[in-house]
Amino acid sequence: MFFNTSTKRLLVFIFTLMVVLWFYATLAALMDRSGVASDIFDAMALFLLSLLTLLLVQHSQTKWLKGLLVILSLTALFDFTIHLVRPSFSADDFISLYILYGIELFAVGILTVKEMGRQRKKETFAKALSIFNDTIYLEYHFTKKKIRLRFSDKFIRKHAVDGRALNLGLDEFKQFLSDENLRRFDRFEDKDLMKPSFNAMFDVKFPGMKDYIPMLGQNAFADNHVAYAVLIDMTEIRQMQNELSGMREAYHFTHEENLKIFENTQEIIAKYDTRGHVVFATESYAEIYDTRPKDIIGKSVHDLNRNIGHEDTVWFDNVLSEGSGGSKETMYRADGKIKWIRWSNQVINDESGEPAFVLAIGHDVTALKNLNAQLEKETIHDTETGLLNRKGFIERLRKNEERPTAVYFLEVGNFSDIRDYYGLSKSKRFTWTFASKLAALEKTDTVVGRYGNNEYLIAFCLDDTEAHDAFKKLIRHLVHNTLDVDKTPVNMTVNLGYAVHPDDAGDPSTCISNANIAMVEAKTKHMGKPLKFTESMLDSLKNRFVMIEKLKNAMKENVFETHFQPLINVKNNEIWAYESLARWEDGTLGNISPGVFLDLAVKSRLMADLDMLLMRNTFEAFATIKKNHPSELKLTINVFRDVFLSDRLFMFLNHELDKHGLHPRDVIIELNENMFIEHLEDIVRRIRDIRDHGFKIAIDDFGKHYSSLSVLTKIPFDIIKIDRLFVDKINDRENDEIVRMVLRLAETTGRMVVAEGVETEKQAETLGKIGCVYQQGFLYGKPSKMV
Repeated sequence: MFFNTSTKRLLVFIFTLMVVLWFYATLAALMDRSGVASDIFDAMALFLLSLLTLLLVQHSQTKWLKGLLVILSLTALFDFTIHLVRPSFSADDFISLYILYGIELFAVGILTVKEMGRQRKKETFAKALSIFNDTIYLEYHFTKKKIRLRFSDKFIRKHAVDGRALNLGLDEFKQFLSDENLRRFDRFEDKDLMKPSFNAMFDVKFPGMKDYIPMLGQNAFADNHVAYAVLIDMTEIRQMQNELSGMREAYHFTHEENLKIFENTQEIIAKYDTRGHVVFATESYAEIYDTRPKDIIGKSVHDLNRNIGHEDTVWFDNVLSEGSGGSKETMYRADGKIKWIRWSNQVINDESGEPAFVLAIGHDVTALKNLNAQLEKETIHDTETGLLNRKGFIERLRKNEERPTAVYFLEVGNFSDIRDYYGLSKSKRFTWTFASKLAALEKTDTVVGRYGNNEYLIAFCLDDTEAHDAFKKLIRHLVHNTLDVDKTPVNMTVNLGYAVHPDDAGDPSTCISNANIAMVEAKTKHMGKPLKFTESMLDSLKNRFVMIEKLKNAMKENVFETHFQPLINVKNNEIWAYESLARWEDGTLGNISPGVFLDLAVKSRLMADLDMLLMRNTFEAFATIKKNHPSELKLTINVFRDVFLSDRLFMFLNHELDKHGLHPRDVIIELNENMFIEHLEDIVRRIRDIRDHGFKIAIDDFGKHYSSLSVLTKIPFDIIKIDRLFVDKINDRENDEIVRMVLRLAETTGRMVVAEGVETEKQAETLGKIGCVYQQGFLYGKPSKMV
């Protein structure tokens, strides 16, 4: 209403009191027309009516009505004064008084209805002027509480903003809000921002701006972690609203004056009559139809839209029936380019409440739509190769779910070696080149994607013979040849597994997982060719998971036993050292071979923790054994490569040895020969550090993996342990010569040789004859639990 609350209450009170007094005056007059009570009530009612009329006069915007009310009020006051001088009324006076009452009440009614109608028109018109202006793009990350802003060129020029973009924390963003808006902003929750219909008005002032400006925030869309929105400059609209709300008579616009307000605006605005004919349009609106405003005035908006391919006409009827059209985006083509307009349609009613015209306001959101499309593309594509990522690959597979499809899981097995040898830049070029080879297979029914750093996915329909042949040809090339990367031939190993949908899996995700299982199986068996998924692989994987859980529990409860096998000096037949060996007996599975649980620990990345645990057990047990043996007794332990290279190895060894009263000279660390294949320089550096601290180094299983004597010239070691492979066939001339050569090399360099796997007297005798003094095997004792 046009009265404030206190004025309303005063008017209601006066009017109520006046009606009560008038009722009593009428009643008194009927009972006694010349009575004093009637005169008093008439006088009071007349006085209150005059007061009510004068209060209403100040809100009248019509001069003749205002003048009439002043005259009536003065007349009523004059009658009231005369009544005070002449204490009673005649019958004629009584009638004239009631006529005066009626005239005044009729005038008050006209004033009230007119002002209420005018107020409603003003509010409806103000509501319709939701004109969009310059924008700011906004991203809000829910989990990080981060906000990213990007300003449009026009906004930067208009408001002199410092910079093109801002990356802020949520608290930093709040510093740009006015105090009043800050309290409103704090009431919003993340779930509000997720709603597509979310919008809110705030006053903001960014770096470089002089004053706060009003901006309307509208949510474009949101996913699980980010909301994307646009902030629209509402400065001009707010100014227009303020001007309209602050004026009365001076702003009874004529039609021509209304046109002048909008004729130079850059906003997209049109006014339709109730039949859908254009009665007003801005230049920006006319540009949609590649014409000028004057050429479309009087034409039907439906005919205009049909000319550019839009047949929908129901929207206009919906706007008229509902009063507004909400927010709707429409695509247009102009100058060969696609343009997106977000429309807001509002019905403006006349004084009787019937639709007078429809005001359509549009905002160009093409840049926002393009950005959204780019973001959507990035969510399903790998940024480095341009191939589909896992999400995009699955979406494409679902489009062909009705046809039998083979899904291949491909891994470049030696990618880490390629990266280490050629460097990061060359390895990236390798990835791009390799992905390009796979992308060449892609067509309507063939899908190619990247699953991980060195993992790829390929799928094609089984009835597509051409695609199958092209795939097999490419795989043969990749497996058996090198890849040319910037004129550099790069050798690679490719591991392949595949599964068939729907035979092996009911959905794309499961099919990919099964293909991955088959790839791992092919990698384990070193097949070098595609391996199809079978149910037995899944059973094997499930068993592996069960074993991993058992291993974790065994480590947690430390159920491992430490067994020791002696190393004998055959000259004096005395024990020179003990080698520690771990044993694990499960309550359900019984004794589990070290080869099984150690391999499981390596593949499940538990080996480092397991190795530390086994060494603790070993040091504790050996300290007890050493109390009953000569001080020269040695302990040999096997150390996992990652533990050996770990920075915490020295701290761990020193702590455990001090704890059990042992010395580094008591410990021989055995390193498997295959440890020297990779990171040789790092391992040699660590060996030197270990030996400087007093520990001895033994090369275990020498000759088992790489029977190359060149290894012995590169590594500073103390002991060579010849693998049982040579001891089993020591009587063969070739093996006999190899052992003799190793013994001569050790004697020349002052190192020791230990023969492993001695099981017969004949083997022991032959080894003794050629000079192998230190021997180990079942002949001298099996591993046993000594503590």
